[in-house]
Amino acid sequence: MAALPLRASTPDWVRLDDLASSYKLAAPAVGRDGRVVLRNTYQQLSFEPGARRVFSDGWALYLNSELVRRGSSWWMDRHDATTIIAPLLDSNAALSGFGARLVVLDPGHGGGDPGARGQDGLEEKALTLDVALRTGLRLQACGVQVRLTRDRDREVGLDQRCELARRADADLFVSVHFNSAPDRHTQGIETFIVPAAGALSTSEKRQVARRRERGPALGNQNDAANTVLGYWVHRGLLSYARGEDRGVRRARYLVLRNTGCPATLVEAGFISSPEESRRLRNEEYRQSLANGVASGILTYLSRVREANHSGA
Repeated sequence: MAALPLRASTPDWVRLDDLASSYKLAAPAVGRDGRVVLRNTYQQLSFEPGARRVFSDGWALYLNSELVRRGSSWWMDRHDATTIIAPLLDSNAALSGFGARLVVLDPGHGGGDPGARGQDGLEEKALTLDVALRTGLRLQACGVQVRLTRDRDREVGLDQRCELARRADADLFVSVHFNSAPDRHTQGIETFIVPAAGALSTSEKRQVARRRERGPALGNQNDAANTVLGYWVHRGLLSYARGEDRGVRRARYLVLRNTGCPATLVEAGFISSPEESRRLRNEEYRQSLANGVASGILTYLSRVREANHSGA
């Protein structure tokens, strides 16, 4: 990735003006909605001041830290600059050295673990398996090698799922889930990647996080590649399926921490929502979800090949 200049930046923070200069973006400007915007002819990034959210070409991602203002300048956490923003602007640098051979798909839950249940009896474990199988078929039709952590209704431990990916020397790992919430009106699609070492999960409160250390995990070795994978899978899902954009979020799920390859986990809708539950019962809609996941994976693999100048 482009070297971030240090003239006004610090070891821990990067000034947005310097970031813009590195990637030939226009200087930061505040829009009518209060967002801080960086753009060039091809891309636009919109930051929410005082929040941990950025929009890349309109798609939402959560940062590890808030954008802050100091004097006349806007500043962001250096790790966010190098492992989130830089990969979105220059995926070739972020994906150099990564492979594009084997995809591991992980249908969540199974067997005695049904996952979330809808009021109409719909079970998460059946949905995840169905969508993962459909995704696998779509990828295989495009010449991609695929393995599943389970291909039938059986229980597989979280450690087993990670171990399968590591033993297979997987190049990426995508876990498929469906969400649930007490409020039946809650809807939408969200995608997760592991937070930076020491950083908050998206759902954590700041004051709680200050009392707890967040050590580095195996998955943090791939922070930049995780961003690219999570972003394109999330974008693919929302491009193919109806749903609210709840963003690329951050959580320390075990399968994100311990697989050892770029990894993301999708929550492809709320089974607790009567409206989304009705859609999830429709085979064509589940196929659209699979098409979206596959589309994101294919884009990621294409970016990896481009970064490594290989047709493998």
